[in-house]
Amino acid sequence: MNYLTTKINKLKEFKGIEEPTHFTVELRPTTKCNYDCFYCTDLHINENKIVPLSEDNMQKMLLSIKKNTGKNIQVFICGGEPTVYDRLTSLINSITNVMEGSDYVEVQTNLSIKEKKLIKLINELQNKRFVKISVSYHNTQCTNHMIFIKKCLLLKQHGILNMISYGYNSKKNVLSDYKKGKKILGSEHCEIVPLINASVDQDPNKGNDTFKEINILNEKEQTNLWDDDGHFFDKQLQYTKTDGEIIETSRNEMWLKRNNNFLGTKCSVPKWKVYVDWNGDVYKCFNQQFAPVKPIFNLNENVDYKYFKNLQCMDCTFTTCFFDMEYKKEIQQKDVKEIKIDRFFNTQKYKLIKKIK
Repeated sequence: MNYLTTKINKLKEFKGIEEPTHFTVELRPTTKCNYDCFYCTDLHINENKIVPLSEDNMQKMLLSIKKNTGKNIQVFICGGEPTVYDRLTSLINSITNVMEGSDYVEVQTNLSIKEKKLIKLINELQNKRFVKISVSYHNTQCTNHMIFIKKCLLLKQHGILNMISYGYNSKKNVLSDYKKGKKILGSEHCEIVPLINASVDQDPNKGNDTFKEINILNEKEQTNLWDDDGHFFDKQLQYTKTDGEIIETSRNEMWLKRNNNFLGTKCSVPKWKVYVDWNGDVYKCFNQQFAPVKPIFNLNENVDYKYFKNLQCMDCTFTTCFFDMEYKKEIQQKDVKEIKIDRFFNTQKYKLIKKIK
C-alpha cells in the first residue's frame, strides 16, 4: 500500500454539510495536558504558558458572530486538557451569559480532574442548560474505569453529560469497558472511536508509523460491526468525482485510504467556524494553528470584529485535513501552494517572539 497522503481521485466536489445549524467557535485555552498520548492529533505542549483569555472580548466576538451570521453558536472548548486552565469555570460562565435559544458550550475533557474539584466546577456553573461535557476514555490513560464512570454519573445527574468517546488503538481492546459504560450510563452517551496516530508534527511522507497504526486499527478490529456505536464509521460523507460518480464514505475510511487531502480546493470552513488558540490568536481552520499563517486577529487585543461581516471560503493550502472534513470543498482551476504543518509554529518560543508577516 502507498503510505503517502493522497488526494481523492479526480475530486469535483466534496459535499459536506449544506448549512450547519450553528456557527462554531473552537477554543483551546491551553495546550497543557496531564497525559502524553502518542496518538494525539491536538498534541500537548506543556512548555507553553497559560495566557488568560479576555472574557469581555470573547463575549463581544460571540455577539458579533450572532448578529452578522444570524446563526446560533456552539463554543467547543478543547485542549490540551481544558481543566488545566485555571479560569475554566469563569470562562464558561462568561460564554453562557450571552447565550440563548439553542446556543451551547461543549467542553471536551479526559476527566482526570479530582472528584472534589469536579463537584466544585459543576456547582459554580451558572447556566447549566447551555453546558455539555464530552469525555474521552483512552486505553493509554492511567485511569480506573469505575472511578471514571462515577465522575460521568455526577455529570449525568446534573444534566450536562454529553458523549463519552471510548478510544481504542493497537495496544488494547476497550470493548469490555465500552459495554460497561453503555450499560451504566446509557447508549446515548457512549461511542467507539479509533485513536489515530496522526499528530500534526509528523510528516506523512516520512511516516513515523502513522500509517502502520491506521492499518492496525482497521485490521485488528471488526469495525464493520460498530456502525451503530460511533459516527466515525458511519458513511456520513459524500463526494462527487469529475465523471459524475457519487461516493459515500466515512471518516474512518478517509483515514484508511489517505483521502483526507484537499490541497487546492475551495473550502467553506471559514463561513461556519473559527479557532481560538491558547494565546488568543484566531484562525480560519485547524491547521493554521500549526503553520506560519497570520491569524485573523488576536482575542486579547482591541478589535472591531469586522471579519464576521463578510465570511468567505478559503483556498485549502494543506495536504491533510484533520477535523474539518465535513465542510464543503470544491475543485478550482488554479494552483495553490502548500503550507507545511509543524508543531513548532504552535509553541510559545515562536508565537510570542516571532511576528508572522
